Amino acid sequence: MQRLWGVMAIGLLASLAGRSTLARDMVRPELAATLGQCAKHFNTIRAELEVDFRKRSGNFHSIAEKLKIQPLSLVCAIIDQESDGRNLAIRPEPRLCSRVFEPHHERYRGYRELYRWFYRDYGNSDPDTAKERFCASYGLMQLNYVSMLDEGFRGPPEQLLEPKINIHYGILHLQTVYERVIRRRAKELFGKKRFAPEELLTAEESLTLDERLRLMLRLWNGPAEAEITEDFAKDVEDLYDHYEARLSFLNPGLKSR
Repeated sequence: MQRLWGVMAIGLLASLAGRSTLARDMVRPELAATLGQCAKHFNTIRAELEVDFRKRSGNFHSIAEKLKIQPLSLVCAIIDQESDGRNLAIRPEPRLCSRVFEPHHERYRGYRELYRWFYRDYGNSDPDTAKERFCASYGLMQLNYVSMLDEGFRGPPEQLLEPKINIHYGILHLQTVYERVIRRRAKELFGKKRFAPEELLTAEESLTLDERLRLMLRLWNGPAEAEITEDFAKDVEDLYDHYEARLSFLNPGLKSR
């Protein structure tokens, strides 16, 4: 049954054509194949994800149900927008690199300490190249290595090019971003930094489903120019609607937003 599910996903994704408001008219065959493989990876890492979420007192599926989204559809949308399905994609992040390695940025002090561990275990003879690797974004979902250290990842950055690992930590990061959205909203409502569970629930319920998803996507890549972040969120939302319409069989009991 599991194999049949993967074959169905590959066949369906390989036949996709047309995007609602996108510049590309057709999903390239190699992208369709990559997304089909992602569907199989997504299925195989479910058990591993559940273990990680229990450790963090979270559950991605419950968040997905709150947002009325298909988890795989959102993963596919981010992959499509971020890497066009290229699992070996690497994007330098010079702005982040300058912030991490400038001593007056106290917020990044912990990362500078982690860099010493990284350079010892995974660095090379060229310090500038090592810093670029440390700050870059990797793989299908373009996961920033520095952010993935916060998610508990402790391998070399190139390990994030492996699709299964990339999707695993990408989904963990979606939970982190969702929680960040709710806490930011709670801070707006209550003017403090620590919140009771009922206050977080009030903050969550004060946002519509569309607002929660859009704010998540705006925070996906961290701080950036507002118009760039907003454009990214809009593009991923369009792609999400595109994939949700074609992947609803993956979770037929989940209603659309």
